[in-house]
Amino acid sequence: MNNNNKSTLIIEGAFRLVEREGTEKLTLEAVAQEAGISKGGLLYHFPSKEALVSGMLRYMGEQFEQKIELAVANDPEPQGRWLRGYIRASLEPDETPQAVYMAITAAVATNRTLLEPLQKANTEWQKRIEESSGDRATATLLRMAADGFWYTEALGFGAMSPELKQEIMELMLKLSKQNSSTENGEN
Repeated sequence: MNNNNKSTLIIEGAFRLVEREGTEKLTLEAVAQEAGISKGGLLYHFPSKEALVSGMLRYMGEQFEQKIELAVANDPEPQGRWLRGYIRASLEPDETPQAVYMAITAAVATNRTLLEPLQKANTEWQKRIEESSGDRATATLLRMAADGFWYTEALGFGAMSPELKQEIMELMLKLSKQNSSTENGEN
């Protein structure tokens, strides 16, 4: 198993542990046991708990970006496709448990610098959304609505029916297409 696969194995073990046991049980020893490796093997990849949490956040960002890229690749309309990919990635059902997001948020609360990889990723995503859309303000508003939807789901606030979730996503996608066509003089 190469180093990248081993790091992923460790990170996925950490997510499982936090989901099952909660943030307070996120120790290097417990993660090593969950991942089925020695503590020394874990320390080779993640020399501290902060490094592990940072790796978990980076992994979350990479997984989210992969969802965006997949949605972008399947969108036949070039104008605004990155915004629509972001909307789809944010609103489509996610297998990642709420407890994971809550645990990571709690862990980050102890050291805000751990958010830097996700902050950088969000800056890049915003740039790509603006570049692919007609009206930057509307595109940003739609991105922020998608973020709000994602956080609402992740934190378990305001449960919605699957039908309402689908209606919201369809409305946002429709608005993103109208936003994209405004630049071309259409409306």
